[in-house]
Amino acid sequence: MEIQSVKPVENSVDPEMEVKIRIDGFESDEYIIDISGEVRTDNILLSRVVFMPEKLNNDYRITPKYNYPSSRYRKHSCVVFRLSQKALAAIQNSRENNPKTDIELAFNLTFRSVRGEFGATDHKTGEKRLLTVGPNQQEVIVYQHRNQEIMHSIPASDWVHDFAPAFGIGSFQLIEWHIPDTVSIGNDETELLQRMLECLDSMREAFCDCDWQRIMELSRRYSELIRKEDLIKEIFTKSGITEDVYTLLDSGFNTFYQYFSKYIHEKSKDQTIKQMPVACREDAELAYILSMNIFNMISRKLKRAKND
Repeated sequence: MEIQSVKPVENSVDPEMEVKIRIDGFESDEYIIDISGEVRTDNILLSRVVFMPEKLNNDYRITPKYNYPSSRYRKHSCVVFRLSQKALAAIQNSRENNPKTDIELAFNLTFRSVRGEFGATDHKTGEKRLLTVGPNQQEVIVYQHRNQEIMHSIPASDWVHDFAPAFGIGSFQLIEWHIPDTVSIGNDETELLQRMLECLDSMREAFCDCDWQRIMELSRRYSELIRKEDLIKEIFTKSGITEDVYTLLDSGFNTFYQYFSKYIHEKSKDQTIKQMPVACREDAELAYILSMNIFNMISRKLKRAKND
């Protein structure tokens, strides 16, 4: 059994997810009578489904379609999982624990099928005959039961572009951020930029570990490197930024330093015990992305100044 695709159902009042399945190893006369299953993320049940693609009734008969019923064939089917608002919230929460913000789904699928039991070969036609029993010569029907758990990953880009709008979660935009990994400026600026880069490397590792508190601590150390730093002021003034504009920028650096400090100090300046904020993913994202862009801005302005 293989999942071929997972996509949202468009224009549905309730959020629904369509799953296309390929099932191998069928006999030529074998029919699916029902498919049941469930889908989970982080071991949390999101939805269950029971699907009956072919219904049997009292007049149901199996008719062999091929001369060799032992041959194996492939069938395709489709099931739809309805998702509640709580299920969508659970999916969103699962993305918090994935550094790539992909969605990992576990499908546990079971399907039942029936086929006829063949006996002797008809000497006139060369085809095998269905076994029959009883005075009414009822065909012998064999029930098959198969179960499989299949893991499926929905990339963050697909979730943002395709699923979220269809499910009414909202619209998002993916933005590429350059992650700096080398310093090639030289001279006096190298030491400062290298220390900034070391902080960024540690932030990246903490982000992959989903250690939001660690990122806030590193961001404080990072902002301490750049606030009231004469070398950075020189870089910006050489790039054409006036002193009064840089004063505002440096004031922002200092404000962020004080903001990040709130996440690591249990006491205020007068030694009063205070409640520390709890770092969440959105706090860490702000800190990490801001730090990366400050580094990129400084290094690019410095390179431009060196080239002029």
